[in-house]
Amino acid sequence: MPELMNTIMADGPSSSPQQPVKALLRAWGTWVEGIITAFLSNGGLIYDTKAHMDADLAHGANSSAWVVGDATVANNGIYRKLGASGAGSWTRVADLPYSFIAATDAGAGTANAIVATTSIPLPSANGAALISLNIFENNAGPATVSFNGGAALIIKTNAGNDVQANYLVAGMIVAGYVSGSTFRLISEIGTAADRAAAEAAAAAAAASAASINLPAISAADADKVLIIKPDGSGYIADKIAAANVVATATDPLRITIGNVTNPARFGTWDKTGAVDGSAAFTAAVASNKFVELGDGDFKISTKAVIANSQRRVIGAGKAITRLISSHASNHVIEIAAGLSDVIVEDLTTTRIVAPSVGAAGIGALGQLSGSCIRRVSSFASYYGMLLLSTGYSQLQDIFLSNNTGDGLRIQNTAASGPCQWYIDGLLSQANDGIGIRVQSVAGPAGLLLGDWRGVRTFANSSFGIALQGLVGTPVYGMRLHESFLGTDGNTELYLDTYGYGHKIHDVFMEIAGTGLTGSALTTPASGVGWGILGTAHNDDIRATDCTISGCSSGGFYSEATLTRVATTLFKSMGTGVNIADGGKYRENGCDFVSVTTPRTFVANPYNAHIVGSGSSLASTTGANPNATRIPAGVTIGVATAGDPLAGGMNVAAGLWKNNTAYANP
Repeated sequence: MPELMNTIMADGPSSSPQQPVKALLRAWGTWVEGIITAFLSNGGLIYDTKAHMDADLAHGANSSAWVVGDATVANNGIYRKLGASGAGSWTRVADLPYSFIAATDAGAGTANAIVATTSIPLPSANGAALISLNIFENNAGPATVSFNGGAALIIKTNAGNDVQANYLVAGMIVAGYVSGSTFRLISEIGTAADRAAAEAAAAAAAASAASINLPAISAADADKVLIIKPDGSGYIADKIAAANVVATATDPLRITIGNVTNPARFGTWDKTGAVDGSAAFTAAVASNKFVELGDGDFKISTKAVIANSQRRVIGAGKAITRLISSHASNHVIEIAAGLSDVIVEDLTTTRIVAPSVGAAGIGALGQLSGSCIRRVSSFASYYGMLLLSTGYSQLQDIFLSNNTGDGLRIQNTAASGPCQWYIDGLLSQANDGIGIRVQSVAGPAGLLLGDWRGVRTFANSSFGIALQGLVGTPVYGMRLHESFLGTDGNTELYLDTYGYGHKIHDVFMEIAGTGLTGSALTTPASGVGWGILGTAHNDDIRATDCTISGCSSGGFYSEATLTRVATTLFKSMGTGVNIADGGKYRENGCDFVSVTTPRTFVANPYNAHIVGSGSSLASTTGANPNATRIPAGVTIGVATAGDPLAGGMNVAAGLWKNNTAYANP
């Protein structure tokens, strides 16, 4: 027997893969002709069904016959007669010698599991017949085909690969050979489709390119890039200076344009935090007005210095850009004295060594003006931030936590008193010292504060906020609005200022001294602490629209010269208000709920004026009056007798009782 047709029709030489070897073709044709001759020499019996053949036994032994039209496909084939004429039986010995068989996919299977039928059985030998197959629907991935209920054969491309989605398209006719457990296609179907798709893509690209308004270019435009025009109508060619292109091992490509730069241009700026970036940071800030730090953890082994005015240092976000100090005593970021228009934003400072006393996450060295620190967090230093004097600067969206000293320390310098840091949104929590400390130092006539709004303290081991002045350098004009102070280890708002003009408005203060505090939240509850405590070193303190609740020592203790409280709720405490040291007290519209002793007055029997307040207690005498109290007395009209200071009332005329003129007794 010659080579099988599947072997003969395999690819020819690489120079002409479509040409099989002609000698093999001739041998195969001779073999087929021999079979036909042998068949015809034996009488050439042909039956349309196996049943008709089985009914005709009047032939000698070894006679041959073909069955070609039986409805049962497997019955078609070449048979040999066993036994003498008139007896015996027919036995199938070979497939019909068809080299081409048409198979039909009528959709009985699925897109990826084709079920096909043929009118004659497929040869059992691999590659014995070329099989054509129509495609009923697009395949969605690797696919199989089963002929006449036989085993599923994996459809392979001519290159031997699984077919990909939409390789077989509905309406297509493919051809191939059975080869073991596969149905091997004889041509790469995708070739024509791929070419058509490529041509279509090329046409689309050409059309797209034609629609782009590109400028004419020449050799003079080397190294330029295309930049979209401001009106969006097209592009212009412009050059990015080589100095503005930065590539490092950890930051492969960064382009800086105009005044924006990156520390990587000036040295090592390693986002993995393995190598010190202090010098690169400082050099970048010295060189450019805008320094974009990028994302990553950047090691600061000495300090990151801002030594020039009109500088903006930009991180990628609090949790995205972190400056990590390995130095115990330096500030992580230091803003030199005497600068203006400095902005630091969108970053975090932290420390991987225990900090020395005074080391801050951000340290501003004083006499700053027109500057802003915003969207910044500071952890694990001694001070989260140490901010010295400023004529006007801002803090916005600040988070200070887990510092071993104070969260925020504001302090004047010997040469400059104003510390007018305007705060809008700040949380200082879980620090081992005071949440926010204002401390005056000797030199100027006073320390002046800015407005504070949206301030929050929580679980600091000492005071929530403390203002501490000196005799020669008082602290003036605290204005605290819309804030929350709670669960700190001592008094929430401590005032020892030697100054005046302190206003607390719409502040919620609660449970001072009642919970765990400190950087690890392990410092036990102190059991002490007022909502507000003002020493005798204050001229006046005013609290309006506040709530003070559950503080260990009580609500408001004041020795100030004048204390004013209005529309404030005192709740769930032993003492509401304690006015000591003979200070004047003015109260309007306050409420005391679940307070054992709403008010206590020490050495000031004639200096308490209470209007329109209420209490949950029944007492209306002594230190706990509910009604309006005018202890200094009242004089009405031109009467001059009596002692108003003793609480008397002198009415010259017009005193009425129940709509009847009442004679003054």
